[in-house]
Amino acid sequence: MSQKELWYAGFDVIDISTTPVSEMPEEAGFHLICPLDGCDMEERFDYLPEIADSEWTEMSIKDQILTDGLTLKEAYCPGHSLDKNKTDACEAFHGDPEAFISELDEGLGRSPDDSEIEYLPPHKNPDYARFDFEEDGVVIEGMLVACGADSCYNEAETSDIDQLENEGWVGGNWVGILASGLILFEGLCPEHS
Repeated sequence: MSQKELWYAGFDVIDISTTPVSEMPEEAGFHLICPLDGCDMEERFDYLPEIADSEWTEMSIKDQILTDGLTLKEAYCPGHSLDKNKTDACEAFHGDPEAFISELDEGLGRSPDDSEIEYLPPHKNPDYARFDFEEDGVVIEGMLVACGADSCYNEAETSDIDQLENEGWVGGNWVGILASGLILFEGLCPEHS
């Protein structure tokens, strides 16, 4: 298991790249775990606004789908929340509490609403958290169209967008270039077009 996978060790996760859509569980909410070593705090939430209203902060963009339909994410629990402890922490580590708090308050500890999500770069947009975007430039290998319908994980890889449209896919918006070299588009699969 790689270091990147260790954060969800011990949870029953679904491999969305090999699990047929018909076998995917229905969305059931969110399961948050605190990423700090030695902290076993975890909590379930039914909706994103509940998380925003809680004392959990800095929810991660990365996620895993659990076999019970919950979306597993990391976030700082109320006992380790930067909102609650940031003054003490910044005095101890940075010496200038006001400057550090100002930096933290720029978007940390809250979930973006829908109007903000559409302006986020792809690698920060929670809608695309399951994809790895390129960082240093890659050779373009083709296209990947992901269905943008809620709770749908259908994807189709192609080198010819016309072929997908003939199969019932509706091409959509360009999202970004993935680490695999595929250009990610958000569209609609035949089931949702």
